[in-house]
Amino acid sequence: MESGPPQIDRPENSWISTLPDEPVPNLQFSDRPLWLLPEPRSLESSAVPGIASGPERIEGGWWDEGDVQRDYYVVHMSNGPDLWVFKDLRTSNWFLHGFWS
Repeated sequence: MESGPPQIDRPENSWISTLPDEPVPNLQFSDRPLWLLPEPRSLESSAVPGIASGPERIEGGWWDEGDVQRDYYVVHMSNGPDLWVFKDLRTSNWFLHGFWS
């Protein structure tokens, strides 16, 4: 059986570790930030500013006890970087997960 590129089911799994001269697989991503927080940070729903685009629904991980059901949005900030936030569809809580520089 031929192995292909890694399966990207959750943003926190969409990275690989390589040595400086080691080739990397050609991975295709949607428009996502390269800077993810080590752990998503909780946001108050009233603190979520105006949404610029989204949602991008991501569901996966049920097979490894890392089940996620999220709607991701891009938020444009007037005084800083664009943010990547999500709403947890199971709890309705909002989280900051990444940002563009």
